[in-house]
Amino acid sequence: MYEKKLYIEHDALDERDNMLFAPAKGNELSTSDQVKSDHSMYEEGQVSSILPVSQSLHIKVFCEMDLEAMYIMQLARLFGFRLKEAAHFDANKALEVHLLGQPILLLENTKNDNPRRVLVNTVEKLACLCNIAQYQQLCNKSTLIPAHLSYDSFRKSFWKKTNAIDLQYNIGGERKSFACDLYLLLVGVLCPLQSGIPRGIQHYQYIATQLNISPAEAIVRDTEARLEIAKWLGHRSIESTYYYLG
Repeated sequence: MYEKKLYIEHDALDERDNMLFAPAKGNELSTSDQVKSDHSMYEEGQVSSILPVSQSLHIKVFCEMDLEAMYIMQLARLFGFRLKEAAHFDANKALEVHLLGQPILLLENTKNDNPRRVLVNTVEKLACLCNIAQYQQLCNKSTLIPAHLSYDSFRKSFWKKTNAIDLQYNIGGERKSFACDLYLLLVGVLCPLQSGIPRGIQHYQYIATQLNISPAEAIVRDTEARLEIAKWLGHRSIESTYYYLG
């Protein structure tokens, strides 16, 4: 239906979920591999641990950035986009698909070219899509990359500006915030990273106590939430969520 392959109407997606998102041996990323994957080390420095971006830090950096970078930060925080995914995002195509009642899919510029759905489950997220779509229409653009820059040049400029504002900021932390917020929504308690309670038996007991359920039910809730979050982040395994959630 659309000339660009960023988004499609895909009635058969459910039939392909197992193929697209099934765990594959050798596909799981270590924490260090994930950091290198999500961040250009020569620009943002050698980062050993990236924390979720707090609301106050997000606002501090957001207010100092150019409009395109502001939108990219919103896409990372609200939808869990990587920098490259957000920079190439065509909000008009996405909005057209969404208004037709079809799932929005990222099909290009994703890690390993793995397709994934975009979660639009709040008014805030829909408003974000509408604002970006309006901006791209006014500028006659289909990305958030300034017309005079290549993606690589824009990426370097983005990191330079955020570092100048606050070295604690890293857009990978926006993805972590997305994951942590979604875990809280799905499970009903803070994830290990935010609660400070180690992953495993201790956190299962924490879930059980907070929700007044059995430890066995807590394990099921945690497992189901992690599988869901991994899918929205573009990963294939529960292990991949350890980096984002603890």
